[in-house]
Amino acid sequence: MKKLGSIVLKGLMKILAAIPLGAAYRLSSFIKWLMKDLLHYRRDVVMTNLARSFPEKRYNEISNICDEFYNHLAELIVEAIWYGGCDSKRFNNAGILKVINPELTAELIEKSPSVMVMFAHTGNWELIGGFEACNNAGDNGGYNSDNMTVVYRRLSSKIWDDFMRVNRFATVEKKNYDIAYVESKNIMRFVLRHRNEKRFYFMNTDQRPYFKGSDNINVNFMGQRCRTMSGAATLAHKLGMAVCYMSMKREARGHYNAEFVPICDNAAEMEPQQIMDRYYAMVESDIRQEPENYLWSHKRWQ
Repeated sequence: MKKLGSIVLKGLMKILAAIPLGAAYRLSSFIKWLMKDLLHYRRDVVMTNLARSFPEKRYNEISNICDEFYNHLAELIVEAIWYGGCDSKRFNNAGILKVINPELTAELIEKSPSVMVMFAHTGNWELIGGFEACNNAGDNGGYNSDNMTVVYRRLSSKIWDDFMRVNRFATVEKKNYDIAYVESKNIMRFVLRHRNEKRFYFMNTDQRPYFKGSDNINVNFMGQRCRTMSGAATLAHKLGMAVCYMSMKREARGHYNAEFVPICDNAAEMEPQQIMDRYYAMVESDIRQEPENYLWSHKRWQ
C-alpha cells in the first residue's frame, strides 16, 4: 500500500510539473497551510531555531519570520516539482535562476586542478542542477554540463531517491547522467578517478554531521557553536582545489540570483577549519539579509 501511494503521488507530481510555473504557485498557499497550520510540520523546531539565532528579536518578529519561512518553503516545493518537468529551454525561458558572475568560475578553474563550490540551504538549492543550463553555460569558459558534478546524500527511501535523482536531472543531458550527480559516500573515489580532469564539485555543506567523528569541525554559526560537515573542505585541502561559496538569494517570487564568492585559490594553503569558518561567515551574512530564506526546519544546532 505504501509503495502504491508513492507511485500515485509521483504520478501526480509529474502532472504538476507540466503546469506553467505561474499557475503552479497557486498551490503554494495550500501547501503552506497544510504544513504550518494543519500538520504543524516542525513548527517548534523552526521557532526554537529562530529564537536562538535572533535573540535580539521580539516574539512577534520571530513569528513573522516563521510565517514567511513556511511561505518560502511552500514555494520552494512548487518550484522543485516544476523543475522536474523542465528541459534547458523551458528552464531558461522562465528566468527563475540567474548567475551574476559566471566569469569568475573561468578564472578559478584556469589556475586550479578543480573547483569546490560550497553552497547552503538558502534560496532554492533544488535548482542547483539547472546551473549547467542557465546563462549560456560553457560560453564563459567555466562550468558547463560536461564538467559539473553535484554531490548528494542518498535518501532512505529507494523509491523517493530514484524519483528525486530523475527530478534533479531534469535539464542534464543523458550523456552526463553518471557525472552530473555523485553520492557523497562515493565522492573521493570519483574525484580520484577524474583527477586529471578540471571539474566543478558542488557540495551543500551547512548541515550537522550524520555521525560523530574525529574529523568533525566546530564552528560559530548564527551566534551558536556547532559541529559541521567538513568533507568538502578536507577534500579541497588534500587536492589543492580552489574553493568558493555559491550565494543564492531570492530577488522576487520565481527569481533567484546566484553569485560565486571566492574563499581561496588553493585550499592546500589553508586548514579545513579556516575554510569552514569563512564559509559559515558568508552563509550567516546571507541569512541575516534574508532570514526567511533558510531551512529553519532542520535540527541544525543539536
